Amino acid sequence: MYKWRFLDDLSTITSNQWQVLDTRGNPFVSHAFLSGLEKFDCLNNQNWRPCHIIIEEENELLGFMPLYIKEDSYGEFVFDWAWAEAYHRAGKNYYPKVVSSIPFTPVAGPRLLINKLHDSKMIKQELLNAALTLMDDKSYSSLHVLFSDKDDLNLQLFLFICDWLFTIIFFIEAFLKIIAMGFFFPYDAYLSDAWNRLDFVVIVVSIMGLFGL
Repeated sequence: MYKWRFLDDLSTITSNQWQVLDTRGNPFVSHAFLSGLEKFDCLNNQNWRPCHIIIEEENELLGFMPLYIKEDSYGEFVFDWAWAEAYHRAGKNYYPKVVSSIPFTPVAGPRLLINKLHDSKMIKQELLNAALTLMDDKSYSSLHVLFSDKDDLNLQLFLFICDWLFTIIFFIEAFLKIIAMGFFFPYDAYLSDAWNRLDFVVIVVSIMGLFGL
C-alpha cells in the first residue's frame, strides 16, 4: 500500500526528483512550468489553490497528480455553469470543487504522473483514491479531471462512469419536473423557465456525447 500526502507548494520538490516521472514530454506538466505558476504568483487571487497529491517512498517520488481547489470555473475552459446552477437549485453548493488540470491551459496531457520504474496501475489508483478522499473529507461537491490523456485508462473509465451517473441524476430530475409541470403547457410548464431550458440542453448534449452522436 502506497502512502500519499497533499502538497500546496511545489518548491518543496526538486526538479531532480521530478525527472523520474513520466511526463510524456509534455511541457505543461514539467516541474518548471507548474512550480513557476506558483513561484511567480500566477495563481494568487485567481481561485486556483494548489492541493497536489504526491506519493513517495524513501524520498523517491512515485506519483503526482496536479490538483487545485476552485471557487469558480474561470481559467478551466470547460463551461459548467449549468451544473453550478443545478446544484444551487437543489439547495447544494457546487463550489468549492476539486480540479485536476493545468491552470489557464486547455491542452491535453497526463494528469497522473507515474515513476517510470514502478507499477503505474497501482499508483494511478492510489492517486485517484486520494483525490476522492479529499473530496469526501472536505465535503467538496465534485472532482473534475480536465483535458487528460487517453493513456490514463483508469481515469477515463472513472470519468465515463461519472458522466453516466450525473447524466442519469439530472435526467431523472428533469423527467420528474416535466411530469409535475408539463413540458410546453400550461404557461408555467417546464420549458417556460430559462434555467430549465438550459438544463434540458445540457442533458441532451450529455446523452448525445455518451452515445457518440
